[in-house]
Amino acid sequence: MKQYFELGFCVASLAGVAAVLLQDWTLLYRFSGVIGITAVVFASLVLATINHKRSYTGTPVRAAQEKRKQYAAALFVFSIPNLMAAALSLLLK
Repeated sequence: MKQYFELGFCVASLAGVAAVLLQDWTLLYRFSGVIGITAVVFASLVLATINHKRSYTGTPVRAAQEKRKQYAAALFVFSIPNLMAAALSLLLK
């Protein structure tokens, strides 16, 4: 999970560098906020597909569910630095 947090931090940092270079701090809020919220929405959609009732609950289905849970957790961890950057840009406005 550490690599996903670092990837999210890199994306937030790139948005911060773009905001500094363009002298427009609303870009940090917009880009990081949109990326963070999109990641949370996709993670929620992935988790929502796990809860469907299935007639077959064998090992392949459980393995697919575990893979989806890991993917959703990775998206949540990716969104944390982006949402923090967006919140900080709002607070420091």
